[in-house]
Amino acid sequence: MADISKINAVALANIAKLDAVTAANIAKVNGLVFATGPAFTGLLDTYTGAAAGYSTRRLASSATNLMRIREDSGDTETDIGYDSNGDLDTAAIATHCGTANGFVVKWYDQSGNGNDAYQPTAGFSGLQPKIYDGTSQAVITENGKPAVDFDGSNHYMITTSTITVNSTRSDFGVFALNRNTGNGGALCSTDSIDGGPRLAQNLRTTTTTAPTLQTALTVGFPVKVVAGTTSLNTSTQYLMTATQSTSTLTLYLDGTSENSASHTNNTGSSKIGLGVGSGVSGKLEGVLQEIVMYNSDQDAAGNRTGIEGNVNAHFQIGNFGTPTSGLLFDYPDAAAAYSVRQLANTAALSMRVREDATDTETNIGFDANGDLDTAAIAAHCGTANGYVVTWYDQSGNGNDAEQPTSGGSALQPQIYNGTAVITRNGKPLIESTENVTSFNVVSLSQSAPYTMMGVSYNHNDFNRAIAFGNIANMRAVAARNKAQFQSTSGSVITASVNLGDSSVVYTAVANGTNSFVRALGETASAETSGATTDTALTELQPGASGTGVSSMQELILWDGALSSTDYGAIETDMDTFFSVT
Repeated sequence: MADISKINAVALANIAKLDAVTAANIAKVNGLVFATGPAFTGLLDTYTGAAAGYSTRRLASSATNLMRIREDSGDTETDIGYDSNGDLDTAAIATHCGTANGFVVKWYDQSGNGNDAYQPTAGFSGLQPKIYDGTSQAVITENGKPAVDFDGSNHYMITTSTITVNSTRSDFGVFALNRNTGNGGALCSTDSIDGGPRLAQNLRTTTTTAPTLQTALTVGFPVKVVAGTTSLNTSTQYLMTATQSTSTLTLYLDGTSENSASHTNNTGSSKIGLGVGSGVSGKLEGVLQEIVMYNSDQDAAGNRTGIEGNVNAHFQIGNFGTPTSGLLFDYPDAAAAYSVRQLANTAALSMRVREDATDTETNIGFDANGDLDTAAIAAHCGTANGYVVTWYDQSGNGNDAEQPTSGGSALQPQIYNGTAVITRNGKPLIESTENVTSFNVVSLSQSAPYTMMGVSYNHNDFNRAIAFGNIANMRAVAARNKAQFQSTSGSVITASVNLGDSSVVYTAVANGTNSFVRALGETASAETSGATTDTALTELQPGASGTGVSSMQELILWDGALSSTDYGAIETDMDTFFSVT
């Protein structure tokens, strides 16, 4: 019995130790389990006060479900939330629908106001827009993101109760992202009953029809029309913005003003319609991805470009909006920016490429790493050569550099050689042939002082340029293999070091007596200061100096003379990324 007691005592002691260790380990595990990452911040968390918000992505931290989906085999319905990326949970939709088609019964309002857009199944299933194709067993997408498809004849959604977007209807802001696939129609409306502000693509949009904003002058009719000037096409995704500030209506397309008009205020309440206009007419033939409405003028509030930038950063429509990350966010106020890498999270496009077998063209963006999408170029060109038709400005100012195919195909710089994308130091290179290839002049308005920086490949021959402006009076070049800056006044600063056959990071600052040019090259570096008399820069031609042209990877023009700290950091960034020195 004594031995058994000893054994029990030892066993109990060991169990106690084991429990202590287990408890400690559980505490450690629990500490890991309960550790959380950064809180989600959505568009509607940043730009508050929305009257309604519908999207195929999560817009607010308070959002749970984005849509309610019906599969048309057994007509069962389920609520769908978002995935880890904040996009509509396409896996959950596929699981629910299987080989059946999926339709949107309810598009949840994420503003917190409960203005859900609805199209019930009972008696109305034929009116519900489509989100999932059972044949291909895939969610419908646009530019890689989920999209709701409206057929132009039956589909539309509407809120179940009326709302007042603004008590006097004097101010509002509407942001709508879509692609017209046929005859167009209304994107959204708040006039399905009484004629409030309505954002629409002309009720019969064709490939030559511009976007249109329609709003009632009083309750009902007549209607005030603000017509845009840009011809739309059915292959392009657009972000349309409509604002009213007191008595002025303005229509924007991809961040750029299309037109404005005066407007008399109206009053009243109405329902919100998605893919439909007044009196459930003018139904949309196209896809919608996001619509956000405010009962205040977001342009006057200073939020319009930020909201547009947020939408563009997620859906990657084009190069516009206010960036929240990237080189152009870290160093703002760029007047023009061209690169074979993504410089801002609001930039979706790098270049437009032509393959020379059949002369077809396509826009090329960036891969998941923010590099030029070389796989897309190879897929487009195959065994043909690829040439750059447009080098897109990533600054958001629309200063795209172009060399159109019509009359200019022989002048287009090359990006693909029939086998692979042309590179220098492992990064894509836009290859030019001296006196043969260059981009056309880009018109801009840039006052002095200004800073120009870029990366180019000097082929060890005469007059290889980064850019010139005002008919070859402003440039940062490797003239006779030496870094040179020539201001708009004609003042020239030339460094004494021969750069040789190498890649070079250039910096040129036009700042009166404090002007200078510097170059960091594979084989040599140089810096020279001097005085210039600077005037406004009204033209810019990437990769040209009038008589010579350059093979390039990046060019950025900034407003103002950057500080030594800033341009030094940018030089390091360029040098590191392009492996110059």
